[in-house]
Amino acid sequence: MTDEFRNGCGYRKPADFDSSLVADIINTDITTTAIQKNTTQPVWLTIRIPETQPAGEYRGRLIVKAGKDYELALVVTVVNRTLPAPKDWKFQLDYWQHPAAIARVHGLKLWSQAHFDAMRRYYTMLARAGQKIITAGIVDEPWGIKPMMITPA
Repeated sequence: MTDEFRNGCGYRKPADFDSSLVADIINTDITTTAIQKNTTQPVWLTIRIPETQPAGEYRGRLIVKAGKDYELALVVTVVNRTLPAPKDWKFQLDYWQHPAAIARVHGLKLWSQAHFDAMRRYYTMLARAGQKIITAGIVDEPWGIKPMMITPA
C-alpha cells in the first residue's frame, strides 16, 4: 500500500487517490539491502522440504543484521502429507511480469543472454511456486510500458 505511484500506469492525480496497491520487486540477486528505520521490507523466504523428510517439528534461526545481530526463531512443522507437483496444482498463480522491467532492474541489455538468464531465475522461482501462466503485453504501450513484448511490423 502506498500513497504515491511515481510514474505508474494510468491516471494518478494524488488528490483523487489517497492510496493504492503496488507490487514489490522480487530481486533474486539481493543478499543484503539497506532499509530505512521505521519502514518495512517484505522478504520472500523459500524452504524446500524433500518428499522423504519425516514428519515433525524442525527448529532453526534467522539472523537479521542491523548494526547488531537479531536472532529470530524459526519453526517449520512438516506434516505427513505430500503436495502434488506444482504443474498438477488446481489453483492459478499469476504474478504479472514484464521482461523489460527485469532488464531495467538489473541494468541488462534487453533480450541479451544475461537478460534471458535473469528472466530464467525469476520464472523458475515462480514455476516452483505454482505459476503456470505468463501474461504477455501485446498492446502498443499499455500502462506506459516500453518496449512491448510484441511490436507491430
